[in-house]
Amino acid sequence: MREADGGVRQVALQPHENTIGRGPENQIVIEAADASRAHAVITVEQAFVTIQDLGSRNGTFVNGHKVKDQVLAHGDVIVLGSYEMKFVVASQEFSKIEALELLNTHGLIVDLPPRASPEQDTTPAPVAPPRRTRL
Repeated sequence: MREADGGVRQVALQPHENTIGRGPENQIVIEAADASRAHAVITVEQAFVTIQDLGSRNGTFVNGHKVKDQVLAHGDVIVLGSYEMKFVVASQEFSKIEALELLNTHGLIVDLPPRASPEQDTTPAPVAPPRRTRL
């Protein structure tokens, strides 16, 4: 997450709702006059991550487009006022070091909770019938 003063901050999102804004009650507090007290919420679910604008005065932008509710993808750039964030999924495919390298100069890392594995199916796999050839 790039601060208004040019500094960089890394934030790990928690499962479920992560509110962002100027107000101290937010999980992610940003100090910028052009950000609303309750600006947006990032929701982390097992299958996806979304960002929702909470009626902010200056809007929420993802990859340069103003959004109300948007599913986030790895590498998306989020802008809230003068704050710029890069959404990076730190998953089993990326080590923490690789994820930090992807952040480059700014970013937001989210560790998604592992997906719930479906119950193991104990039904044996079908067996192909033997092949017969005529001689």
